[in-house]
Amino acid sequence: MSSPTSRPEYDLYASPTNAKMGEMSNGIGTNNGPNGQPTTSQTRGLVNNYEMYSPRSKPGGRPRHNRRIFVAALAVLVVVLAIVAHSRHGDDNKKQPDGIAVGNQGKGRPSSLAPITSSSTDDVNDDDDDVDNTSPSSQSESNVLSPYLRYSLTEKTNADTFQEPRVAWLMSFPNSGTSYTLRLAQWASNVTAATNYGDECDLDPKGRNVPLYPNMANGPALKYPYKYSLPTGYALTKTHCGGRCTHCSPDKYVETQLTFHEQCLQGNRMEPLKKDSNPSPQNIRNKGKSERVMEVRYPESLVARAVHVIRDPFNNVVARFHLDWGKYNHKADKDKDAKAFVEKYTYDPNGFLKWCKSIDDVYIKDEEKSRFISEEVLELFKQIPCHGDFFRYIQWHNLAVATTAKLDLPTYVLHYENYATEFEQTKDELMNFLELDIVGEVPEFIPGKSYRNYFSKEQRVASLKLMKKLANPETWRLLDRYDYIEQK
Repeated sequence: MSSPTSRPEYDLYASPTNAKMGEMSNGIGTNNGPNGQPTTSQTRGLVNNYEMYSPRSKPGGRPRHNRRIFVAALAVLVVVLAIVAHSRHGDDNKKQPDGIAVGNQGKGRPSSLAPITSSSTDDVNDDDDDVDNTSPSSQSESNVLSPYLRYSLTEKTNADTFQEPRVAWLMSFPNSGTSYTLRLAQWASNVTAATNYGDECDLDPKGRNVPLYPNMANGPALKYPYKYSLPTGYALTKTHCGGRCTHCSPDKYVETQLTFHEQCLQGNRMEPLKKDSNPSPQNIRNKGKSERVMEVRYPESLVARAVHVIRDPFNNVVARFHLDWGKYNHKADKDKDAKAFVEKYTYDPNGFLKWCKSIDDVYIKDEEKSRFISEEVLELFKQIPCHGDFFRYIQWHNLAVATTAKLDLPTYVLHYENYATEFEQTKDELMNFLELDIVGEVPEFIPGKSYRNYFSKEQRVASLKLMKKLANPETWRLLDRYDYIEQK
C-alpha cells in the first residue's frame, strides 16, 4: 500500500471531542508551514523584492558597464537559486516518508523509519486491571491511510546511536493492557521499563526513585532498576496522560490537546520523608519512609517514540469497574465500608450496572450544565451506563492521536486483542519497534472474557453512536474494528 502525500494537521489547542471546544482555540495562528516555519518568500529561498537594488532607481542611472555587471550578477544569482531549489527538492523526496503507511513484515530490527503494522481480528480480551482490521475500505489503495504506524518526518537515527536513553511512551487509557505490555517488554528484553509514576517503582535504600536520567529527578523513574538491566536505547515509559478520572465531572475530565499533552509529561516521584514534612496521608508511602511528590514534569525533547495501546471500549469500561472493585475487595476483611461496597456492587453485570448508575447520577447535573457537552450528546448519555467513561475513552484516543502527530513521533498502534489472536507477530513487532532484543522469557498471555454482554443491545447501539459522533476520522480508523453490535 502506498503512502499518502501528506499527513493530517492538528490544532494544538482544540479538543477533538466536541465542536464547542473550538471556543478555546480562537486566535491561534495558522500561517505556518509543515515544519512550523513561516511561509514567507524568504523561507522558500527567494529574494525579497525590497532588498533587490535597481540601477534605474536613481536619476541618471549608472554607467552602462555597471549595468552589464549587475545583469550578469543577477543571472548568476538566478542559476544558483535554481540549483539550491532543485537540491532541496531532491532531499525532501529522500527524507520525508508521507504521513502514515503500511510497511514490511520482515524480520530483524527496522530502520528508524521502517514501518511496523499491527492488525488482526478482535474477539476476546484479557481483563488487565492495571494497578494504579479491518483495513479501511472503499477507497483506492493509493489514498488509504494505514492506522497502524505513523512515520516521523524528521527522525533520522536509531537507538544504536543514542548517547543516553530516549523515552518511548507507552500511552494507554487505564486498564487497556498497560501491565501486560510492560511485563512482556521487560521479561523478553531483560531491560527495565520506566514510568511517569514513581510510586509504582522499586526504590533505592534511601526511599527514592532511581531516575532514568541520573541528573533529572523529575524525569521518568525506572520501575525495576535492581532486577533488570538499565535502558540504553528506547526506554518504554508508561504514561496515562490526562482526562482519565472515573469519579469526576466535566470540568475535571474535558481536556484540550495542550492540557492533555502536558499531562503526558507529568507524574510523581518518591523521596525520603523529612522530619519537618507534613504530607497528606495518601502521599506517605514505603511504610512511612517515603513521600510522594506530585506533578513533576520532564521536557518533551526526551520523547522519541510512542506505543499507543487500544482495547475494545466495552471491555475497557468494564475493566475500570473491576479495578475499583478489586481495591475494595482487597481490604474487605478489615474495613466495613469496603465490605459493603463489594456486597452492593457484585462482580457481575448487575453489580457493574449499579456501579455505573451510582457514578452517572452524581455527575449528570454537572454534565447538563457543561458548555462542552451538546444536547445530542446528553440524550445519548441517558441511554448509556458509565457514559462518562465512553466520553473519556474517545476523547483520550482523539488526543493521543493528535499529540503523537503534533510531536512528530513514530508511533506503533497496538490493539490489545492482538495478543490473543496474533501473539507472536504482535510481540515481534513491539520489540522491533523498541529495538529490543528478545533474550529472556516471554510471559504467557491468557485471553480473558469479552464483557459486551454486560450491556443490552440498545446500550451497545447508543454507545457506538456516541463514540462515532465524538471520534475524529483518524481515531475512528483505529477503532472501527469494534463497530459491531452482536457478540462475535
